[in-house]
This record gives sequence, C-alpha cells and structure tokens, in this order.
Amino acid sequence: MAGCGDDAIRIRSGRRGVVAAVVSLALLAPLATESRASRTASAPAEVVLAHGLSKPTGLALNPRDGSLWIVNQAPRAYDYTLVIRNGFGPQANVKRFDDLSFHYLARPMAIAFSPSLPEHATAALIGGGPTLWTSEEELFRGARESHLDMVHHTEMGLGIAPGADDARREYWVFNGHRGSLDRYFFNEPHELGGMDHSDGRVYRYAKGSLKRVQGVPGHVAFDRASGRVFVADTGNGRVAVLRSGPVPANAKQLPYSGAGRPVPERLFEAAGTRVQTFARGLRRPAGLLLHRNRLLVGEHATGRIVVYTLGGLRVRTIDTGVGPNALTGLAADVRGRIYFLDAKRNRLLRLTTPVG
Repeated sequence: MAGCGDDAIRIRSGRRGVVAAVVSLALLAPLATESRASRTASAPAEVVLAHGLSKPTGLALNPRDGSLWIVNQAPRAYDYTLVIRNGFGPQANVKRFDDLSFHYLARPMAIAFSPSLPEHATAALIGGGPTLWTSEEELFRGARESHLDMVHHTEMGLGIAPGADDARREYWVFNGHRGSLDRYFFNEPHELGGMDHSDGRVYRYAKGSLKRVQGVPGHVAFDRASGRVFVADTGNGRVAVLRSGPVPANAKQLPYSGAGRPVPERLFEAAGTRVQTFARGLRRPAGLLLHRNRLLVGEHATGRIVVYTLGGLRVRTIDTGVGPNALTGLAADVRGRIYFLDAKRNRLLRLTTPVG
C-alpha cells in the first residue's frame, strides 16, 4: 500500500469471509483546565488497515492475546466484528465474523474486554441492550451461537467499559435514548447461544444528563484506581464523569418491557445521582481512552485527540489529519502505541509519536 512503509498490508480472500493480511504494527477535579504548556501539534498517522472495514465505530485490544477487535456497521449487509489475531507481524491475519441474526450485534457502536475473563461485551443501537460474548478464538463465531448473555435495558448503546466487579461481569453503558449511564451486572452467563437472561441486573444513573449525536459513538472509560466512570457526552460537547461505588440501597425497581413484552432482567433507577463535568468545550467528543495516567479524547467533529491528566489538566491537542466527521474509537496496544478509527474512509490508523 503506497504511503504505508513497513505497515503495508497484503490481503487475500479466504473461506467464511476470512481475509488474511500482513499487518506490521511493530481524585476528581471539578473541571479540566488548560496548562500553559498545552499546545496543538500535527501528528500524521500511519494507515495500518484500509481494507475490510465498514463504518468502524469501536475497537479494543484483547488483553489475553493482544488481538485487536473492531466492530463495524455494514449498511447493505450484516454488521460484523473484524479480528486481527496472531500479533501484528508477518503471521498476522484478519477474520470477519458476521452477525447473521441482526440482533446481537446490530448497528454496533462499542466493544470492551473483561480484564480477567475470556469475554467481551458490545453496545449497539439496535437489540435493546449490550451483549456479552466469548472471546476464545476456537469458540467465537460472531453471531448468536457465540453470545453468553444479553440484557435488554439500553435502547441505544453508544459506549461501553468494564467496571470494577469482574466476577459479576459489570459493565457501564452510555444509554443514548435515556441520556444516562447504565450499570450492568450480567452475573452468571448462560451456555453459548442460550436464552436465559433472568439474573441480569441494571442500575440507571443520572438519567437525562447526557446527550447523543445521531450516528456518533460516545465511548466510556472506567478508571479502576479511582472508581470514576468517564463518558464522551457527545451532544453536550464535554467529558462527563461519575464516581462509582456500591449500588445505592434506595434504588427503585422500574417496570420495563422490551419488544412489546416483559423481560425478566430487572431494572433499577439510582435516583438523585448526577454526573459532573470533567472537560468542556470539546467538539463532538466520541473516542475515549485511559492510557498511562492520561485521558485521551477523540473529537469526531475535528479529528483531533485532546490529552488530559487525570487531575483534569489539558496538556496537549493532537491533529491526526483525518479531518471532520471521521474519528470514532481509540485504543492502545501493549507497547503503548495509539490506534484510532477513521469511519469516513474505513481505515485503522496509528499515531507516529507518543501522546506525552
């Protein structure tokens, strides 16, 4: 691929929608403030994948094997997950897994891995709530037979991040329909492809505080050290933050029905909870990444990445060069290199300089 240097990709078709490729990838502050040293710098990015993507919205690194997973929206086909396995050297390969049901991964917006279990979860615009999946290579197929659980209390999932309780399979989801942060406990999963979701529990926080922008993800990040949940509040042009803790004792159970019928998973409202503003004045923030004691925010409207300390100091702004209406998800590999998605041109890119 011209202009990619060592990151050239050779792709060939294979069975079951598989394409093989060579990809060389070798304290809460009330409001963020800008430091005197804060600056905007251009940091041209390298294209590391330019085939096989379709409106990619979210990506995450599998902590168990280093593979990179990307969720895609396919306007005239089934939505799918693209998985880059076997590291990022000459033996790398890319596999596509379609959701033929158009339910478990319907118009996906985000993906996140469990820190300790061979599982991941996705948030989507259609389907009624997030899906829990196996991430084991020999078991994952991308559709119903690969899912471990699904809880139906978030009509428009824009972002997702694992919480503190791995055993109860806790995840935080940006609910674009209710303007809330929804705290999910999948609890004990069913067998692969099963249907028993009855032990799912959902707690809704700060209803009406967040605002979505149509077609743009609002990613979520959880800081395990402080217990804070950060969310790209896209429609309000800010990063909002919620300090998590035990489930409120006074949470009120709400009636809920999905697809015109009652669902067994229980929904509770954490009344009186509020988010605070961590950073404002952002232009359609979408991407969000906690990385080496920094919070990186990707602006969908500009293609810039804004870097903050966890104390709320704005230290740097990076112009990626992709321009407006393109940047969606952010991720980092084990070597600390930053990757991001260009949904306008269907590309995966990597920054060429450290974020600082």
